[in-house]
Amino acid sequence: MRADRRGFVLLEAVAALLIVSTAGIAVLAMVAAQLRVRAAAEELLVADALARERLLRFETMSRAELEPLADSLSRGVFLPPFTGYRWQTTVDRQADEPDLIDLEIVIDWDGGSHRVQARMYRPARKAGA
Repeated sequence: MRADRRGFVLLEAVAALLIVSTAGIAVLAMVAAQLRVRAAAEELLVADALARERLLRFETMSRAELEPLADSLSRGVFLPPFTGYRWQTTVDRQADEPDLIDLEIVIDWDGGSHRVQARMYRPARKAGA
């Protein structure tokens, strides 16, 4: 190998190493982002399941049980293994349609919040019925 060619080979090796390391850093950043997204998706999936479970409980309740909503039904924390999740429920009657009730369940945890809303039909009892 000629002496003037040696410096060029070293420069090529450094350039190749720089390209490979840049690609490696990009791949590692992508993997880290994917892991963060997966963890957030797992938390959101659990929060949605917990919210739907709370919603099912309210769907079986009568209008008298929903208005006014007891403190024990308006907020709380979940039992293990979901102790990191908290829930809050609000019930509002529609002003223009008194037989419709809007229900909102909010699940909070240290990493975020998830909201589920539903509208339920609960007719008011008629006088003499």
